Formats: sequence, C-alpha cells, structure tokens
Amino acid sequence: MTTLTSVTIPAWWTLAALAIMILIMLITTARLANKLKKFQAAHKVLLTSLSGADLEDFLNEYSTKSEVLETNMKDTRLRLARAEEKLKSAVDKAALVRFNAFPNMGSDLSFSLALLNEEGSGLVLSSINSRDESRVYAKPLVQGESRYPLTEEERDAIAKALRTTAR
Repeated sequence: MTTLTSVTIPAWWTLAALAIMILIMLITTARLANKLKKFQAAHKVLLTSLSGADLEDFLNEYSTKSEVLETNMKDTRLRLARAEEKLKSAVDKAALVRFNAFPNMGSDLSFSLALLNEEGSGLVLSSINSRDESRVYAKPLVQGESRYPLTEEERDAIAKALRTTAR
C-alpha cells in the first residue's frame, strides 16, 4: 500500500501568488481601459462628420428622405403609366396629300389629311375644291381602315401616315 503524504505550502507563498495574480489583473484592466478609451474616441470621431453633425441624425434624415423619394417614384410611375395609356390614343402620325380634283383647275387646292394614333386609328379629312365651292369630308379610321369608301388620295395619305414614326 501507498501512503499519501501532504505537502504544506507556506502562507506567504500563497499570498505572493495572489499578489502576482492581482498585479497581472490590474495591468490587464489598465490596458483594456486604455483600449476602451481609444475605441470610444474613434467611435465619437466616426459618429461626427467634419461639420460636427451627428452621423446617426444624418442617417435618420437620409432614411426619411429616401422613403419620401420612394413614395414620389411610385406616384410618378403611376402617372407615367396613365400618360402612356392616354398617348396611345393621341394623334402622333399625320400625312397630307395635295391633289387637283378637277382637270380645269390651275393648282392642287384639294387635299386629304390623315391623322392617326400609334394603332393606326383616327380620321382622314378631305377637301375637294372647285371654282364655285369647296366640300370637306371626314371619315373615321380603325387600324388604317374605314367603313366608308376611300378615294385613292385618302388611301395615299393613310399609307404615308402609317409609314411615319412617332417623334
């Protein structure tokens, strides 16, 4: 059988070890406190701009302005979509064909004017001029076609208008 023997450590050794540990803890605490001071100073510099304004206030203001801009963008998109829908029916193609309706007339006083939207719908307006009178005719158009008979000059005006591109 083995017997255990106990070793006694003098009390002053224990006190010395505790004193060393406390000294190490004090040095470590002092170093950490110094690092914390440097971090707080750097944090303060980070949170203030050159003008001295608080970065957090700046970011909150920027966030609010950004939300307002996003709302305005949504409103603008809706208004643009409505405007584009209206523009589809607006006249954006036109062509004029002048002609001499009667051989005994001296110049091309008669005309056919086609006014069309992007779908080719609209109207063709024709004026027939003679020596004694002038007559004006309007014919509705749907996709470049009319339910009324079209003259050659009216068809020419419609064809020219359909070939034009919107600006």
